[in-house]
Amino acid sequence: MTLTGRAALVAFVGVVVVLLAPLGGNTVVIVLAMLTFGVLADLVLAASPRAIAIARGGDTSTRVGEAAEVFVTLHNPTTRTARGWVRDAWPPSAGAGPRTQRIALAPGAQHRVRTTLQPTRRGERRAAEVTLRLTGPLGLAARQRSRRCEWSVFVLPPFSS
Repeated sequence: MTLTGRAALVAFVGVVVVLLAPLGGNTVVIVLAMLTFGVLADLVLAASPRAIAIARGGDTSTRVGEAAEVFVTLHNPTTRTARGWVRDAWPPSAGAGPRTQRIALAPGAQHRVRTTLQPTRRGERRAAEVTLRLTGPLGLAARQRSRRCEWSVFVLPPFSS
């Protein structure tokens, strides 16, 4: 479970409400209960990152300084919309970008997340984990899971001539 920036904003608004209308301390309990209920509702209604099917594909070789494109295919078999972020992690020498990408997968939908690699060293570059952070409909909290999905790109020396 992770809390989003929206949860912090709602908590700040709650502090302002408590300062403007203290009501003998009852406002604190009401605001805290509302925020807790919102976070719990978001966690219950968010799609499960474990249920999302993940597959990799793309280039298997490139040269130092040349770009290679790899992708992660996400499939949502659940009945809930999966909205949030995906991070396709690679070693720093792979020069992967973008770091994170926003997703919104309808029930039964499939989406391909593309990552461009600009390797700076030769040799085999193995993909690290794919991290899914899926938020609930209120955007207050998210469920997160990192999963292994094997893929490698073999980087050859530059061919300048």
